[in-house]
Amino acid sequence: MIRRLRYIQHSQITDIFFTRLKTAFFEAITWEEGKFAFIDTAPLTAEDIVLEENVEPLIMQALFLIDGGGVN
Repeated sequence: MIRRLRYIQHSQITDIFFTRLKTAFFEAITWEEGKFAFIDTAPLTAEDIVLEENVEPLIMQALFLIDGGGVN
């Protein structure tokens, strides 16, 4: 609804979502146990936000943080 009223741009929503996803990814990668699954069979809707990001830099940054590089 906020987007429909033009209070916020789609790119801003994507940036916010990616920042939160990155934070969650860094937290999840430190978990020592659990079950994980990636399911990409659900069809996308008009409301879905598709992030076309390369995950390799995220993995490298997460490994750096785990190795004692600190937290951003």
